[in-house]
Formats: sequence, C-alpha cells, structure tokens
Amino acid sequence: MLSVCAIFSRGRVSADGDGTIDIHGLCAILVTSLPSPLCDLNHQFIKKFVENGRILHEVDEILVPMFRALEPEVLVALNDGRAAPELPTMVAIGPQCRFDQQKSLSSPPSPFSSPLVAWLDQQPIKSVL
Repeated sequence: MLSVCAIFSRGRVSADGDGTIDIHGLCAILVTSLPSPLCDLNHQFIKKFVENGRILHEVDEILVPMFRALEPEVLVALNDGRAAPELPTMVAIGPQCRFDQQKSLSSPPSPFSSPLVAWLDQQPIKSVL
C-alpha cells in the first residue's frame, strides 16, 4: 500500500476506473481492483491517502516494525529500489517489547530477553514466518 500511496500522490493514476496502475515488481493492476474509497476522488479517504503520499516524498526514512535479522532480504529489496523505488529508505525497528514488561527505565532489557524472543526460541526451526 505504501507504493500505491506514493503512486497516487504523484498523480500517476486516473481514478476513472478505466486505467491501470503499475506497481514496481508486480503486473499492472486495474484501478477497479482497488478498494472503492481509492476510486472516488471526492471521498475523504483518498484525500488523506494522497496527502500522506506527498509526505512520503519529503521524508528521509520510514520506520518499519520488522526484525532485520529475521527478514534481511525484505529490507534490502525495499532499500535498493527493487521493491519500491519511489519510497524513502526503510529502517527496521524491532522486535518491540511491551513497556510494562520492562523492569526498569534506566536499564531496559535487551530485545533478545523479551517474552516474544523466548517464545520464538522454543519453536521448531523454520516453523515461524
């Protein structure tokens, strides 16, 4: 959806329902296949969608909630332009731990000591995506 947002914000889509949009790495998608709020130029959603897309072109980086060690290929594809050349650099943040699980603000636990990582460590190899 980030790519669609960036494409809409550049005015490269006609929402008249007759055209297609080209998302890098995918086949052309019919405009009629998009969610209906994206096809109505008067809908409040599309106005915000385009506004947010314009902001994407002004930022240097986007924080993405993902764990770099688990999905390194995805992050590389996002940042080298293969997946979404019109988007800024993606910075992986994660795994995230709930604040109330931290023992102390002065010495937050390592992300590798979180309940999430403990659970992952207990799973069979290659069983979690």
